[in-house]
Amino acid sequence: MIIKINGEIGWETTARDVKWELSRADGDITVEISSPGGSVFEGIEIFNALKKYDKGSVNVVITSLAASIASYIALAGDSIKAHDNAVYMIHNASVFAWGDHNELRKKADIVAGLSRIIAKKYIAVTGKDESEINKMMDDETFFYGDEMVDAGFVGSIVETEEEKDAESAKALASEAFTSCFKETNNRYTDEDFQDAAALLEDETKETEDPTPSKEGVNIEDEEKVKNSSKVNAINARLNLKERTNG
Repeated sequence: MIIKINGEIGWETTARDVKWELSRADGDITVEISSPGGSVFEGIEIFNALKKYDKGSVNVVITSLAASIASYIALAGDSIKAHDNAVYMIHNASVFAWGDHNELRKKADIVAGLSRIIAKKYIAVTGKDESEINKMMDDETFFYGDEMVDAGFVGSIVETEEEKDAESAKALASEAFTSCFKETNNRYTDEDFQDAAALLEDETKETEDPTPSKEGVNIEDEEKVKNSSKVNAINARLNLKERTNG
């Protein structure tokens, strides 16, 4: 079975969409990703749903772009492949901000916390030093083709017959991400980012020395998140928002 994660996360592909597809699946699944990112909150929900799938293997294929939170979702795969003309991008969590110095400082703390926690996943998968991953995120780094494998984010490359042009591909990916970022911040509230921070904080609590799975994800912590009353409340808000969005 193939599950496609296309377009803006939280709008064109929602957590509810992915969960419904997973409920129909039986056996190994292939998750094809072509997304510039989107809602951090819904991206985490999708990641957790994929990690919870237990009827077979989850095989991720990046077909064109996995940027921002979509790059995090890709790490849910038991195997991760990418087309040779695809792009993978990581960066610090970002949000448009306004308000007085107290509001701005609070939002900065939330976003910085999200970046640190997401970085832990990148570090676990690639085996790179924290300082190296932080530098890549600070620089908003794009990887093309074999660069994804060399950096450790992808296990193998799928050869295509498409013309290869790394500079153009990265430029188009950057444009798609920028447009998505603007749209996402028009649609989601501060509360969404606070919920995402709470969800990630719970997921990584007391994981100084975790026992990782093949991709570096701590399954025990996911169960803690799944069973917490806080997450149940957040899920209720997500379901309400999805119904409102139609």
